[in-house]
Amino acid sequence: MSEIKVGDMDIFSNHILSMIFLAVTFICITLLMLSNKKIKYGVLTAVFSVLFILSYYNHGDINIVGILVFLIGLLFVGLELIVPGGFIAGIVGVLSTIVGISMIINNLYLAFLTVVIAITIDVLFILVFLSKDFDSSKFNKFVLKETNSKSFTQSSKKYLNKKGITITPLRPSGKIEIDGDYIDAITRGDFIPKGCEVVVSEIKDFKIIVRRV
Repeated sequence: MSEIKVGDMDIFSNHILSMIFLAVTFICITLLMLSNKKIKYGVLTAVFSVLFILSYYNHGDINIVGILVFLIGLLFVGLELIVPGGFIAGIVGVLSTIVGISMIINNLYLAFLTVVIAITIDVLFILVFLSKDFDSSKFNKFVLKETNSKSFTQSSKKYLNKKGITITPLRPSGKIEIDGDYIDAITRGDFIPKGCEVVVSEIKDFKIIVRRV
């Protein structure tokens, strides 16, 4: 039976901060995808990505090629989120990011563990804050631009079952136009490109929920 050496535990503990930085980077990418505040979460993604890379200077391990591959991967992921292109850029970005992380860490076991933990934290974040059963009134600040409360009074029901056109991509939030009115809307998690016809299926919890026609 193999034993865990003290040296192995030291290596693991030295990488905990790096795992946290990477996990927060993934969360920022998720918020970048869901929020209308692209610049804010784009900057936060860049900051925590740099912190993740700099943490390996403290470890004494750095791989310039790995850093470039990692950054190129994040660039492609960001490009896919901002300008959707059939997921090709997204797939290339994700693969490049994972390869870059492996090269930066230079330890296959730690690289795998780091990515798994970071993705797990990100998935838990999504499940907690985007669950249909979760009271998302606080999270609405992330996924919807602040809207005058009058638009969510009884008069907002005039949009129910009406069709409109997406003015911005819905991922899942964005802008739509109905009868000349520009309003904030959100899907049930589906991505809907700009210029598509949608219908208001529900108005609930200060949200105008739409689906693609």
